[in-house]
Amino acid sequence: PSVWYALSTTDQGSFICVLYGSEQWLKGVIQDSGFRIQQNSKTMVLVSIHVRSTQGYHYPVKIDLLQIDSADRLELIQEKYTTNGSAARLYIGGHELPLNSSIGSHNLDDYAILECCKSPAMSAALSACLKDMDKIKNLPLNDRTRENLTGLLQTPAAVSHDLNHNIWQSKSWGEESLKSRTINFATMKAVLQRQDRYNVHDLPQCNDCQSLFNALDAHNVWKGGGQDKPKRNILKQQAHIFKPMKKDGQPTTNWILLEEKLNIQQQIRNERSSGLQYDFIEEFVRRDHARHQKIQQNSPCSSDFHITHLTSSPSRRRSVPRKIGGCAHQTSPSRTPPSPTCPSPRKPYTPQYASGPFSVLATLHLAMQARHKHSNGRRLLTLTEDQLKRMAQPMCRSNLYDKGRIRGRNAFACMDGLIEKGLVRKEIVRNTQTNEKIEKWGLLQDGEVLGEFCADFDRAINHVIPICNEKMFSAFNSMKLALCLDVREDVHLLKRMKWSCKDENISFIERELPAGDYLFLDQSNG
Repeated sequence: PSVWYALSTTDQGSFICVLYGSEQWLKGVIQDSGFRIQQNSKTMVLVSIHVRSTQGYHYPVKIDLLQIDSADRLELIQEKYTTNGSAARLYIGGHELPLNSSIGSHNLDDYAILECCKSPAMSAALSACLKDMDKIKNLPLNDRTRENLTGLLQTPAAVSHDLNHNIWQSKSWGEESLKSRTINFATMKAVLQRQDRYNVHDLPQCNDCQSLFNALDAHNVWKGGGQDKPKRNILKQQAHIFKPMKKDGQPTTNWILLEEKLNIQQQIRNERSSGLQYDFIEEFVRRDHARHQKIQQNSPCSSDFHITHLTSSPSRRRSVPRKIGGCAHQTSPSRTPPSPTCPSPRKPYTPQYASGPFSVLATLHLAMQARHKHSNGRRLLTLTEDQLKRMAQPMCRSNLYDKGRIRGRNAFACMDGLIEKGLVRKEIVRNTQTNEKIEKWGLLQDGEVLGEFCADFDRAINHVIPICNEKMFSAFNSMKLALCLDVREDVHLLKRMKWSCKDENISFIERELPAGDYLFLDQSNG
């Protein structure tokens, strides 16, 4: 025999029927009563994300939209953007996402942008400078005058109005000077994007010229760190091309040009001060591309070997949703559920109401759908152990933290059984900042279906059987109660009590209590 639950909603309210008997008899009773047995074939949650490849810092409309199963690995995305000689790395907010981890383990917001460079804004600014250098290269030497250069270069107002500034002198734009500046820009961009032989340099996120200058110096880039001797000598010659001050007290030309590009980016960011997500990098690249299109220049990009990596990729059409795993990304790639380690049970697994498995499955489902009251409106595809216990404990009649006196284990020990049943997965993710390993829990396909049933059943129970009646506590409405916690209590238990008070919006204070662990104080009179 087995127990089935039937939920019925009518004009008078919602009712829960508990049926007990054999599975065949239960199916007949339900069908004869006009009910239907719901089969849920829902797949895993799809994550919609954008990925900006290194080409996206040079050309507009190069951001790909991917729709991918939350359980798929980051390596699936990485291999799509790996080029010869350099493996793609994925970043968000300047932090590298560790490989050997699932998409869902990072709880990415819908349509978040994954970057292929730790400093995407700086990379886009360097690409814009390289475009300017390439246009100047196509000018005859005698035509590199101030009148022509002002149409190609973007400089601060003080420099633009200074007719005697060195940047407008024709001798400053000879072939050797132009080549040196171009190599300098291209080298800095290759270092930031960790391309080819510059893969050894892992610079921190650089948001302005000074931070880039300091990072290059700290990583010995211009001193040839990680390079052989011939290449080391070439790099040493570039040290004077990009620096904040020359002997005359003025910044170098490359410093001026790059700083102005970053100022333009900041102006674009200030145009959209609202809370809406706004991709200022894409807007900057689009405007810079449109500016060059207005310049009457029909010659192709330079084939100089120092910037070949910037122009070697063929022109691509407007970005469309990519294909992952051989499937167009308007649908999820097929994912085979993990094979269980033991034979499948004959009847579906049904967790007991308010048990450890029930609360864990329901909590993970609610967090995955951004419906848990403590998820703050965010979709959390995976939870750490602390998060999961904190969010699931109010739904569980057993203790998820402390071990019981009789059985010698807590309710969280059910996770091993849920893993064996193929309902949840445990994933160990490396924190790239602290190198700490973090355990995260998420639902598998069957677990998501069962978690939805558990969450719906719990919601129906709370609707039919309210937790409390506000009229019962009308006598306490005028009182301002605060829970007093004993500071001598176990540190872990005290921490959990503080969490519970914050989650339930209960005022609390901490004091040393001479007797007892807790005390309610009436603070109505101050």
